[in-house]
Amino acid sequence: MEESALSQTTSSATASILLHEEEVAKTPATAPDNITVGIRKPKRVIHFSDGVLEEYTSDEEDEDKKAVAEPTVDPKTLPWIPYLWYYTVVAATKTIGACDFLGEKLAYFLGITSPKYQFAINEYNRLTEEERKTLDLDQEEKEQRRERIAMMQANRVYAETTVPYSAANPSLGTDL
Repeated sequence: MEESALSQTTSSATASILLHEEEVAKTPATAPDNITVGIRKPKRVIHFSDGVLEEYTSDEEDEDKKAVAEPTVDPKTLPWIPYLWYYTVVAATKTIGACDFLGEKLAYFLGITSPKYQFAINEYNRLTEEERKTLDLDQEEKEQRRERIAMMQANRVYAETTVPYSAANPSLGTDL
């Protein structure tokens, strides 16, 4: 019972607010004792998992749209030569836009949307990969050469520091 009374109270309060807004909207805004505040409606409402974001239009965006929509020159008031030049430029602009659009769609349809100089990019990548491999091979060869030189030096040092068996004991005879 209390819930229905509470909901009636809330709905009646909402209705009275709406009625009050309608009355304010009906009264003239030029009356000195009547001051109204405009309610801006959001341009777009985006719902996220953690809340809601409301986007409003700015005055600058509205002015930009109006400036683009209004032509800068009224072609009906132009003399013949500027009139013809104006429509030539308009026709050329629209033709180029249409060709650009159709060319993009045709390229996508034919599957030729790769970069213009993809062959050069592939060649560059191939050459750098080859160069890297040759540098790696050269590095390995240098490392092997260093190891061989180190082994040869170690053998030479060992041979110089050790005395041959026959030279140390000449009485024993020949080497086995």
